[in-house]
Amino acid sequence: TLYALLWLLTTITPLARIEVMVGPRAMFATAWHSKAQLMKLMQVKNPAQRAIRPVLSATSTNPYQALPAENGGEDALFHTQHAASGQFAFGLADGVGGWTREGVDPAVFSKRLLGNIYEHVAEAKLEPNATLAPVSLLEHSYDRINRERNPRLGSSTALVGVLEPTNSTLTMAQLGDSTYTVFRNRTEVHFHADEQTHGFNMPYQLTASPDQFEDSGNFLDFPKDARVNEFTLLPDDIVVLGTDGVFDNLFLEDVTTVLKDALDERRVSALVAKAQGAQQPLNSDTVAEIQQTCLTQAAQAITSLAVLYSVRPDYQSPFAKRSLNSTMHFNGGKVDDTTVMLLWWKPQLLVNEPLKAKL
Repeated sequence: TLYALLWLLTTITPLARIEVMVGPRAMFATAWHSKAQLMKLMQVKNPAQRAIRPVLSATSTNPYQALPAENGGEDALFHTQHAASGQFAFGLADGVGGWTREGVDPAVFSKRLLGNIYEHVAEAKLEPNATLAPVSLLEHSYDRINRERNPRLGSSTALVGVLEPTNSTLTMAQLGDSTYTVFRNRTEVHFHADEQTHGFNMPYQLTASPDQFEDSGNFLDFPKDARVNEFTLLPDDIVVLGTDGVFDNLFLEDVTTVLKDALDERRVSALVAKAQGAQQPLNSDTVAEIQQTCLTQAAQAITSLAVLYSVRPDYQSPFAKRSLNSTMHFNGGKVDDTTVMLLWWKPQLLVNEPLKAKL
């Protein structure tokens, strides 16, 4: 099947560069692929071959830093943990590509927006029992951009989350068409956030120096316009965040199928048992390492599948289906920067003793 073939290929030839952070009770994995690199592969005749070739080399270890021009993308991401409180902050941003027509690099704004948040979380001094708030993080970063005029032009969507580990509370702030899904028991859809737009292909976005555009007649959005949702996560919940390059090309069923393949309880448990052999008792470091590997493979596979579909002209993509309700009709997949972040809360193991690996 397509999924089986894709899974085999992505485990052998990584499509996207991977950044991983492991917290005490949370695991993060991210994968991304830039539109700029994909366009370089368009000379290859077979669309599948374009999608599965390894194209990104190691770059900065800080995910919010701009990638080198030859590998660059307009998306940005970050994930970090507040040292004193243990709270996790994370998010995605998608620079609005239309700025290229004005000679402005869309990546500068998106990466600065999240870079400011990353720095603020590292420096924040919280009162006892105080929590970080995603909208406040966005406001702090956006105000800094406009105060420092850095950058002077540009705009971006934003998706920022905060996880309070002491009570398992997840708070998400969404501004634009980067969306997220909360899965119960790894694979059961609990909540999916629809994109936030003013109209077809017109996402909410933060714009640098908004005073310049007050009389332009264009929509101006601010952090306070973000859609906020709060959840109490349960053990084994998975949260999938993706820029529009993901969900313009993948249906929710596609993402669910990947999670079922990558994070199946028996598969993960069998891998742990195989790695440990006859060792007693279970080694927590080994368990965490295997779980992290499976989560990373899931992030990579979602990204790979989105890229694979994005170059298929015969594919009725989610973006193409949505266009039918607008004046702009679109066919096929949508080539774009593709960024995925997965959060696995309190990963559970199926059994408490080593299993015999299945043949």
